[in-house]
Amino acid sequence: MDQTNSEDGFFKRIKDKTNGYLDTLPFTTRFFFILCVILFLIEKIIQIQLSSVCFSPRLLSLDFVHNFYKMIISNFFHLDLLHILFNMLSFIPLGTVLEKNKFGSLRFFYIVLLFGALIPMMAFILSLVSNYLEIGYSFYSCSVGFSGCVFALLTIHFFNDSLVSLYGMTRIPAKLYPWAILIITNFIFPQSSLVGHLSGILIAILYMNGYLNCFIISERKFCDIELSNHLNFMTNQRGFITNSNFSCTSSFVNLDSPSSLDSNFTRLKRFFGTYTSSNSGRQLGTVLSNQLERENQSSFSDNNNNPNTEISCTNNDINVNTQQQQLQQQQQQQPSASPTILKYSPMIDMSKI
Repeated sequence: MDQTNSEDGFFKRIKDKTNGYLDTLPFTTRFFFILCVILFLIEKIIQIQLSSVCFSPRLLSLDFVHNFYKMIISNFFHLDLLHILFNMLSFIPLGTVLEKNKFGSLRFFYIVLLFGALIPMMAFILSLVSNYLEIGYSFYSCSVGFSGCVFALLTIHFFNDSLVSLYGMTRIPAKLYPWAILIITNFIFPQSSLVGHLSGILIAILYMNGYLNCFIISERKFCDIELSNHLNFMTNQRGFITNSNFSCTSSFVNLDSPSSLDSNFTRLKRFFGTYTSSNSGRQLGTVLSNQLERENQSSFSDNNNNPNTEISCTNNDINVNTQQQQLQQQQQQQPSASPTILKYSPMIDMSKI
């Protein structure tokens, strides 16, 4: 009996730790991670033949209609434990950063699916070219794995002009980092799909340079989709992140997710900054006219004790005309009131914005 209870406690702790870890991941990153793990378990339990799900350029050229679906599903199957382990250990940090800081959950979901379709197409084209030039055997290969998308995300993440460290040995331009990883990966794992990895890099470069804009949905359309009631099942999920570049504000955000809060506060700060930085109109936080009048009246009442102030009094009543004249003179002499500083709530961690 005690042994049964200890086993139940052990599995309960494992379950709690797993759920706790998954809760730290953004929605889309968590979704594709769980999808790959579930398909890997099904593949090993049911003994699915990888030939039925792998992407083969040769088979696609012979029968495009009946093999087209493999271009998509081959991304989410893996050969063995080491294969899925390396891919997920690379995808989780990359996906988390890009989803939180660049895309948001819905747009990132679309980007991953789009890359999942375009990368095999690019690999198919490169395989046809290599077969025509008689270079390599990629045309006759049959590949699976998420690594093509991982290389695409890696290219997007490092698509800037900074210098990055290559395993602490040297510093190279960030745009060259994916190419260095491509060479190192192919050297360590010669059986890996060089064409698939190369296709991921090329698709990401095309995307970052705007050549795939015909496939990209506008941010306004993403915002409309996000706010629609049809996606409540997704937007209400824990860890769902709204895109901070949207010009609208979504109420369908799980406030239990720290990443969602960060995204919302970023958009809130940008919203306030847009209006407070405007040169026209009243700025947020400026002193209202009635507040200025009350301040001037208060300062005028302080001057009542000044003997040099000329005030005519009749039966202890101050002459209204004299008050108005002196009030106007003080308003002319005083400089315009500067806006008060718009302060944020101390309950918000502004360091994360």
